[in-house]
Amino acid sequence: MKKIKVGIIGMGYIGESHIEEIAVFKALADESRLKIISILMEKDSYTEYLANRLNLTPPTVTYHMDKLEKAGIVYSTRIQHYIIYSINR
Repeated sequence: MKKIKVGIIGMGYIGESHIEEIAVFKALADESRLKIISILMEKDSYTEYLANRLNLTPPTVTYHMDKLEKAGIVYSTRIQHYIIYSINR
């Protein structure tokens, strides 16, 4: 098992099994991402819609969606020219 040294608290090590959980917590630590999740709980949405609702640029939304996807919180589906994001339930 690969161990990762804990930062500031530094009292031990985190095993590989906790790395995915840490990624989820990091993804949820951003206010914009929490707002995105809230919108996606209502309905699946595409980048431009999320950008307009949150007053963000589409590239910023894409950046946040990438973080949420990598953490396994959302998934995307391409439909023609749009990427539709959904909550990974």
